[in-house]
Amino acid sequence: MIPQGIPSVLADEYLRRANAISANAERLAGGLSDSQLGWSPAAGAWSVGQVLEHLMITNGFFLPKMAVLVAAAAAAQSPRPWKPSFFGKLILKAIDPINASKTKAPGVFRPGPAARSGVVAAYLDQMAEYRTVLARGAQLDW
Repeated sequence: MIPQGIPSVLADEYLRRANAISANAERLAGGLSDSQLGWSPAAGAWSVGQVLEHLMITNGFFLPKMAVLVAAAAAAQSPRPWKPSFFGKLILKAIDPINASKTKAPGVFRPGPAARSGVVAAYLDQMAEYRTVLARGAQLDW
């Protein structure tokens, strides 16, 4: 649920998207068995479970950093504007929906051969944590 009274249009939009992503993940994958989550459409292609694992690995890397930055910015009297690092700019370009070219995930963000049992619930829990961090930073200028 999106908290009421958020002044930032972007914060509101990020929370709306996070809610939609969680709802879609639950709707599309919530009823799948472990074997269905592990099915791969082709050799070398990721299964639904592996895609969720990849998202969790990636989120697990960035979410703690985001939480620290949000806490620091919220505590600052006059927070400085956010600017992505060189690496951050590369990531933003790679995940931009307008970018039609495929980008291979760096090895550190690749899932193993099988997703963990309960991967959908774990992903939804992580998305709830993400929404909590967004809500804590809702008053910031995104």
